Amino acid sequence: MTMRRTILAAALFAFLPASFAWAEMPDAAKSLFEAKSVAERNTALSTLEASAAKDPASAYAAGAGEFFTALELLAGGLHRHGFDSPKSFMLPLMQLPVPENPNPQPLTY
Repeated sequence: MTMRRTILAAALFAFLPASFAWAEMPDAAKSLFEAKSVAERNTALSTLEASAAKDPASAYAAGAGEFFTALELLAGGLHRHGFDSPKSFMLPLMQLPVPENPNPQPLTY
């Protein structure tokens, strides 16, 4: 029985690399994550969203870009109103290094 498992494991490891399909990163995704300004980021996001219907890599990159944009906006809002980032082990990405704001804006609803 162990000989059969050994052969099966060897066959699995032999054919496993051939089963991966590597997707090429879209150029708009590269420009999204290398953007130096909000305008460049928004242009790259618009390009990715337009091509997301026919390219799964563009859809994935657009989703990742929107997620990180939301984190950036959250950190800006927390700083503007003088809040700290939530310090929870359940939310590791939310532990943003938000600096202390000496003059926070009051919250008005």
